[in-house]
Amino acid sequence: MLPFHRTVLLGLLTAASGAFSLHAQTFDSSGNSVLNGAYFIREVMFTQIDATGAIGKAQSAIGSATFDGKGNYTFSGQVMDSTAGSTASTTSVTGTYKIGANHLMQLTSIFPNIDTDSATAAINVEYGGVGAVGPAAFVASATEGENYDVFVGIPISANATNASLSGGYTAAYLGFPKADVNSVRQAGFALNADGKGNFAATSMTGSAVNLGDTTLVQAASGLTYSIASNGTGTINFGAASLNQLVSGTQSFAVSVDGNLLIGGSPNDFDLLIAPRSLTAPASNATYNGVYFLAGMVDEPADTSGAGNYIIGWYGSTDATPQGLSLTHWRWNQAGGGYFGNQDDTFSESYTVPASGEFMGSGGDQYTLGANGQAAFLLGTPGWYELCLELQAPTWSGSGVLLQPLGIVNAANFAPATNPVAPLEMVSLFGSGMATGTAQATGYPLTTNLLGTQVRINGTPAPLFYVSPTNISVVVPAAIHPDPGFPDDAPWATFQVVNNDTKSNSATVRVAFASPGVFTSLSNGTGNAAMLHLDYSLVNDAHPAVAGETVMLFLTGLGLVTPAVPDGAAASADPVSKTQSPVYVYIDNQWATVSFAGLAPGFAGLYQVNVVVPKTPDSGDVTLDVDVENVAFSSQSTISIAGNSSSQASSRRCCR
Repeated sequence: MLPFHRTVLLGLLTAASGAFSLHAQTFDSSGNSVLNGAYFIREVMFTQIDATGAIGKAQSAIGSATFDGKGNYTFSGQVMDSTAGSTASTTSVTGTYKIGANHLMQLTSIFPNIDTDSATAAINVEYGGVGAVGPAAFVASATEGENYDVFVGIPISANATNASLSGGYTAAYLGFPKADVNSVRQAGFALNADGKGNFAATSMTGSAVNLGDTTLVQAASGLTYSIASNGTGTINFGAASLNQLVSGTQSFAVSVDGNLLIGGSPNDFDLLIAPRSLTAPASNATYNGVYFLAGMVDEPADTSGAGNYIIGWYGSTDATPQGLSLTHWRWNQAGGGYFGNQDDTFSESYTVPASGEFMGSGGDQYTLGANGQAAFLLGTPGWYELCLELQAPTWSGSGVLLQPLGIVNAANFAPATNPVAPLEMVSLFGSGMATGTAQATGYPLTTNLLGTQVRINGTPAPLFYVSPTNISVVVPAAIHPDPGFPDDAPWATFQVVNNDTKSNSATVRVAFASPGVFTSLSNGTGNAAMLHLDYSLVNDAHPAVAGETVMLFLTGLGLVTPAVPDGAAASADPVSKTQSPVYVYIDNQWATVSFAGLAPGFAGLYQVNVVVPKTPDSGDVTLDVDVENVAFSSQSTISIAGNSSSQASSRRCCR
């Protein structure tokens, strides 16, 4: 929490005595040159999923793509369509892409869009990020319509041979044979290549729905590979069989830097990823920095009768050497009785062992590779998951520098793929952004402190606090999505101006809401900033009890009625209530919200009055905030009195 916010909340918590978006922006394309040359790509997409989670149409693409560095690409390879036969066809497709200065990306899918409710119905747009490994490998997913997919690309060499693949790799596999959710399978295993077309014998560990949905081990020997002069190749895993975790022939390629392998079956719907194995013992410091990510989950139907569901997502995670990660997923779910997309922020704690394989506190299984430049998440029986994470580049510079990924929610510090919302308190990080330190002295907030301004889509925004490295700002109310097409992502471009010297620009997504709870710690986690009605803090020494009303303080809940001028303090009479419904869950129990709106006397700070429910646990338990089922935050806790004791754990994003 930045200094001014800490001062504001400390004073508060110890007081016991609709128009269209403003200057609507398009996606930043200043980084288009990052993607240039020959790539190997794999895309797997599911559509027409019914309420039980059955896949009506599956599509996959694998082959070579050439990016021109100017926003266009051409693809040539194999495309499989489950509704058009059992064999892939050779196809050529043209597409477009945009890369921002912060390496966030959007690109058109290989496949046409079946969603007709969008302003961009003619195309299917993928969102993701370009990492440092590869170099410039990327991950993406289409999350804004009725499409559920993952899209991965790596740069390849035109002079590759079998010798281009040598040494140890750690692989993960997720497959949907013939698009049948009753045969979904996953596996993790080592691939040790000899540079001559052979892999050492290996042991695959995984599970398959049709093989009992329990942990299985598959011994594999005699595996071979062949790489053609264009950089693409094949891996032979033996005869195709539903009794094996991984089988058949996979097309694949290895990146120019030799650090990442991807592949898949041309005639089926699966994904193989394999970062180079770690060359030194891992530690928490190995998993460090911002990672772009994309992935897919399938959860089979359970004995309670809940239907199968499928999720595709993209996002980012900010991992720290302290063993704490803050993550944002923009996910899209179908099946299990629910269809829709949502922004989800959550945290995980972990300890990275020397092997680089570990489980986060939320239950995700991580494996690090490429000396920490890449990682993957692989599921467990009953939870079929594959997610690839690529470490983002780091940026430095002189003069006025806004860190391209340094625009975050001021309360929960969720990483930069997480959108900003109207009236949200946002923290900016960089260098040379102000000549000194200053904070606002009253309301309405000024748009200029020490000669520093923050322009959002060209308009000066109200400022709380400025310093050379940190700025706190409130997003103007007019910056929000188009109500007519809420799924078509709008963008906000931030720029810092220090006494007429402009910084670089950075563009992030905008949403109607992006909740972040202020907490007792400065890292976006821990006990929520919450008061009893006598204005004493809710904490371990003075916990909440079932039936009492407590006051929760957060930001990012979106537009309010009546409206408040930008930078002005909210009124106490009348109070400004949120336009979108706000839901709170304590220890996974629904809690009644009696008020949700701007905290009187403040700008950008929201207050939610919550009736504490009866909970199964006591101690520090989870506190989750959901805004109209489109934005969810699960990073904070609340101390609850009771007779038992439990440890809070992260809530999974999915319905």
